[in-house]
Amino acid sequence: MRTLLLATEHSRGKVEESGLDYGYGQREELTKRLHNLLNDSYTDGFSVPKELIQNADDAGATEVCFMLDERENRDARSDLLGHNMASLQGPALWTYNDAPFKDEDFENIARLGAGTKEEDSSKVGRFGLGFNSVYNLTDVPIFISRHTMGMFDPHAKYLPKGAGLKLDFRRPVDREELTKRPNQFMPFQGVFGCQLRKRDQGDEDVFFEGTLFRFPLRTDEQAKESRIKSESYSESKRREFLRMLMDRAGSLLMFTQSVKKVQVYHLPSDSTDPGTAARLLTATRTSECVDLLTSSGSLCGTLLQGCTTSWFTDKDVKILEQVTIVVDVTDEAKSVCDVDKCRVQTRWKHAWATGIDDSATAAERQGRKGFVPLATVAVLVAEDSIQAVSDSPFGFYRTGHLFCFMPLPQEMVQMNLPVHVNGTFDLTSSRRSLQVLTEDDMRGTGSEWNAALFGDAVCRAYLTLLENVQAEAAKDKDYQRYYGLWPDSGQESLDQHFYRRLVSDNNKVFPVPVRNKWVAFQDAWFLDADFRESECGQLAWHAMNHFWDREGGLVDIPTYICRLIHRIGQGEAFQEKVITKEEFYEKFFFPNIDSDYWKSSVRDKLVHYALMQDNEEILDLVRTHACIPCEGTGKLEYPRRLLHPSKQASKLYRASEGRFPQGAESQKNADQVNFCQQEDLERLERLGMIVDDLPMDMVLERAESASTLLNEDEKRGFAESL
Repeated sequence: MRTLLLATEHSRGKVEESGLDYGYGQREELTKRLHNLLNDSYTDGFSVPKELIQNADDAGATEVCFMLDERENRDARSDLLGHNMASLQGPALWTYNDAPFKDEDFENIARLGAGTKEEDSSKVGRFGLGFNSVYNLTDVPIFISRHTMGMFDPHAKYLPKGAGLKLDFRRPVDREELTKRPNQFMPFQGVFGCQLRKRDQGDEDVFFEGTLFRFPLRTDEQAKESRIKSESYSESKRREFLRMLMDRAGSLLMFTQSVKKVQVYHLPSDSTDPGTAARLLTATRTSECVDLLTSSGSLCGTLLQGCTTSWFTDKDVKILEQVTIVVDVTDEAKSVCDVDKCRVQTRWKHAWATGIDDSATAAERQGRKGFVPLATVAVLVAEDSIQAVSDSPFGFYRTGHLFCFMPLPQEMVQMNLPVHVNGTFDLTSSRRSLQVLTEDDMRGTGSEWNAALFGDAVCRAYLTLLENVQAEAAKDKDYQRYYGLWPDSGQESLDQHFYRRLVSDNNKVFPVPVRNKWVAFQDAWFLDADFRESECGQLAWHAMNHFWDREGGLVDIPTYICRLIHRIGQGEAFQEKVITKEEFYEKFFFPNIDSDYWKSSVRDKLVHYALMQDNEEILDLVRTHACIPCEGTGKLEYPRRLLHPSKQASKLYRASEGRFPQGAESQKNADQVNFCQQEDLERLERLGMIVDDLPMDMVLERAESASTLLNEDEKRGFAESL
């Protein structure tokens, strides 16, 4: 701002000397800029705590605290820096973190949108535009860190002059203000250990170990005159803010690197001691790096810092992290913001991976400055089994979210995720959505980066996670929760590259429980999806596993995954690994039809299913195998050796002779398959079953049989001879 004013004054001097108007140019009032930022990017609500926690995380803070202070401080509204400051002494939101400002932070926070991320890929959002989200709450943000207090007054109306004030309490003139105007600093006294008073010795510095923000909540009177936002922060809005913060507090810690604790407090209007503030919520994060799948051997600093450093020397970095997040809500929360007391503990598995293909190339192309291709995928586990995100307790999102270390609003991303996905994405200036390439854009570096990150680092992290939840997946008998983690996000780059890598890479993500192993796609075989879902699919599945004699393993993959793989464009590769109905009957069933494995009812159901197929290849297998059970004997017979039980030739045979299909007489066993229904008989006829005319060998056999019977039973023999 000061640089702009100096440049303008210099140019006006040029106008007088040369007659040229160098003072002409575009300008925008600060309040107007902030107003537009709030309208276009930083809406009121969750963006405020997200940005404050992200900045604290980048600073290396381990703890962040919020406190709704509803004191009016009526006795501290005189003898202030300016008479308009009195209206700022009332209710406020406090935010504390235990990381003190560095010298450059005092400058960075004063720059509208000029953060430090551009030069440091281990920082996510340090004092960029996002800090301005606090203007949803206040017109005058105030902060103290170390020996310095800062006040921003964009309207230039509350301070006696200027649009801001910086007090360095190392300077005697600034330190003297503590004595001259104690009421100005009274609200700070005792808040999260802050003590702003001149010490007795007079030469010692006032020093606050950490960073403390005070956001005086906009009053009705201030809102009427505010050019930033014309909406006051009413009591109901304060409660709504607390409820929103508490409802998602656990999710705020999902991917933080330094911040391990978030606390929420409330100080009622009648309180005189900030130390008595009621704690409403505590959320804590603990983590353990359980496996390091990289040749670099170890990491220094946070995972983000370690991965960033390792990526420059060893592109292929993979890390497994186990995270525990506890959310504890106290009794007081009910009366303050209608949140019930609870204590929940969640455990998450995180898989981190760097990009080594497209996103690595993009990072190299961008000179690596601010661009390290890194992603994380997180899944909820409980009692050593996989849990759906929808099962998450209070304090957590119940739908999968996209994170850039802080969560992005689902409505702005519009992805259907069964897990939480984190990455070094390129975001819009509001940090609420991804950079995308529209039809109006010639080229979009940010959108290209995001597409490359999804297709590379995110996919690698996703597959790494799937490879490392095998024990948890096995707890679910049919693996449905495990397969529920597989993506169908609607994000083209993620879905297409995930299933392409699934098919081409050697990731062992396919369970073969009957062999107690996991296999990669190259070693996996699948039963035809329609056949698997049929009435005999389960019987065929168990039979194939029993008679399996191939390398690899038979994988029972859900039908919707099969169809998804086809839809994504990997259908041809997948189909090469599918065992069709025809192959099942030709290679597994009929060659083993006489095995002791079979229960007759199971075997006969599979035969009957084959008989009912309109598939010449399968019907030909039925025709050429002794597979039809006979009435009375249970013996398996070729269709051509059977007799139609209702036609003339049937009179020459008794049921006990094994010439009629099973079911010719009344069924005594409910599990017995009836092959004598009208459609069955018609199909058997087409396969060669005898109707009226016996072949010569059977005529001779019957003649011999009739002669024998005539001697034994004249009446029966006569009937057969007829």
